[in-house]
This record gives sequence, structure tokens and C-alpha cells, in this order.
Amino acid sequence: MKQEKVNRNKAEIYYMIEKNPGINVSRIVDTLNINKSSFYHHLRKLMKEDMVKTRKAGGKRRIYPEYYDEKKIVEDVMKTNEERIYQLIKENPGITQAGISRTMGIAKQLVNYYIRKLISYKRIKMVKKGKKLECYVKE
Repeated sequence: MKQEKVNRNKAEIYYMIEKNPGINVSRIVDTLNINKSSFYHHLRKLMKEDMVKTRKAGGKRRIYPEYYDEKKIVEDVMKTNEERIYQLIKENPGITQAGISRTMGIAKQLVNYYIRKLISYKRIKMVKKGKKLECYVKE
């Protein structure tokens, strides 16, 4: 009986990952109403069997089916970081790129890359104040 429940939990976890590529741990745990230690047990088994892979994005561990295209994963991670930076600027008008880098824990060069993309989308603007370049959301 216990073995059936274990297999059912593992199958339900995999099904959620397959239907929601990039889903995060807390969403799976909450939706399936299982404890985290049980979830991580099944996740390790799924990874060992080469059924799933994980990537960190937006401060959260995201889980994908093993067959999921690596290029799509990178796009997902980039989109997540862009949105996090945009929200950070929105919540902290005048923040600098160095401030974004410290807050998010990512390299300044990467922040600069995302800032340039957000500027090209006309979502943010940079304003020079003294020696600093401050970031603001475009209204």
C-alpha cells in the first residue's frame, strides 16, 4: 500500500512538471499538498532517472522535464530576471545598476544587459544625477 502511494506521488509530481514546465517547488508542494521532504525525495529520484532537470531563475528553483529545450529554459530565466529588475526599479525609483546587482545577487554586467533590453522596450529610462545613473520606470 505504501509503495503505491510513493509511486502515485512521484507520478503526480512528474505530471505537474510536464504540464507546467518551469514550475517552482512551492507551487508543486502546495498544489499536491505534500511535505517538502517527500517532494525532494521524489525530485531526486526523478533527476536520477533523467526525467527532470532544475534551473535557478528569479530566486527560485524551477523544474523542467528532461526533454525540455535548453534554449526555452534560458529564455524563461532571462524573462524572469527582466521582470524582477523591472519590479525592483518600480519599487525603488532611482536605484542604480550597482544597487540592482547587490539586491538580486547577480553580476553588474548581467544587470547592464537586462537594463539595455528594458530601455530598448521603452519600459525604463536612465537619468544621470551627478556621477550616478539612476533607473526609473517610464510612465
